[in-house]
Amino acid sequence: MKQSLRETMLQKRLALSPLQRENYARSLLQQLIALPQVQDAFTIGLFHPIKNEPDLLEIVSLLPKKHFLLPVVHGTTMAFHTYAYHKQTFPLIKSELQILEPKKAPLFQGPIDVLITPALALDQAGHRLGFGKGYFDQYIKLNRPRLIIGVIYPFQWVDTLPFDDHDENVDLVLIANEDSNHQ
Repeated sequence: MKQSLRETMLQKRLALSPLQRENYARSLLQQLIALPQVQDAFTIGLFHPIKNEPDLLEIVSLLPKKHFLLPVVHGTTMAFHTYAYHKQTFPLIKSELQILEPKKAPLFQGPIDVLITPALALDQAGHRLGFGKGYFDQYIKLNRPRLIIGVIYPFQWVDTLPFDDHDENVDLVLIANEDSNHQ
């Protein structure tokens, strides 16, 4: 069931036009920067978008006093490294998984105030459907951030998702606004 839902959601996401993705990302960015938890946060974990995930990296320029982190996969685990801090941005290098990562940036060790995570789908209970590798779930289980925000497009919001014991929930779901997506 999970694999079928992954494929369906990925196909819908891949079918989005660049303009739709841009408008959805703008909507999510506006929601993120308006959140008091994001405004009060010092460390914010992001993700580099793949396969038409929302590109939220502009938040770095919108909130220049924050310490932004990006995930880096180390074998079967994931850690966060500094991406931007005090207006310094570390260059991104394509990983073996074909994801841009700040490989030469310092490893972040400490609590993450806000973690912004992508998903293929989210449900009302905060269950998150990812690609199935478990990188985010493993990281969250060992290093639970103070707040985990799942960001999705409207069609990725579902009533209920299948979940396993090892799956970690998000605390808050932000859904891109359909009204901002005029073509």
